[in-house]
Amino acid sequence: GIPLEELATRLKISKKDSQALQAVWAKNKTFIIGRGVIKKADFEISFTPKQQEIVNKLVSAFNADPISPPTFKTCLEIASEDIVQSLIDQRLLTRYSPDVLFHQEGVTKVLEAILKLIDERDRVTAAEVRDALGTTRRYALAILEYYDRVGLTRRDGDDRTLAPKFQTFTAKEILAELNAL
Repeated sequence: GIPLEELATRLKISKKDSQALQAVWAKNKTFIIGRGVIKKADFEISFTPKQQEIVNKLVSAFNADPISPPTFKTCLEIASEDIVQSLIDQRLLTRYSPDVLFHQEGVTKVLEAILKLIDERDRVTAAEVRDALGTTRRYALAILEYYDRVGLTRRDGDDRTLAPKFQTFTAKEILAELNAL
C-alpha cells in the first residue's frame, strides 16, 4: 500500500480527485483504506525465507518480555525498517510512541491490565500502570499517552479515566475498535 497523502502526487491528480477516486474504490471494495494507507483489497505481504527468519527472530524478542518489549531502535538492529513497518501494517506490532512498540500479545495484556485497574479504581496513574505491569515509567507513559491519543482514555492531571464511549465495552470489543483505527 501507499500513504494516502502520496496518492494524488503519484497519480498526478488533484487532492479532490484523489478523494473522489478513493470513495469509488472503497465503495467497490477494490482497495482498502485504513491507518492512512490505501492498498489493493487482495494484497498480502509475504516475506522471503530469509526475511521470515528475521521476522521470527524479532517476534521472539517481543515474546521474551511482552510488557517491556524491544525499542524501535533495537528492532532496527534485528530487522530492516521495511520489515518492522510491514509488521506494523499487518497489525502484528502496534506503535505506541516513536520508540515503543508492542506485539499483539503485549497489546492484549497491557489493555486487560489497564482496564482491570480502571475498573477497580475508576481511574489510573502512570505509577499504578508501571507497578501493575512491572515495567518502567517510560513504557507506562507511552501506553497511557497512546490510549489518550486514540480516545480510549481521558487525561485529568495525572489520572486517566476510560472514555465514556468505551465504558460498556469488553476488552475484546475495545481491541476490535483499536484495530479498526
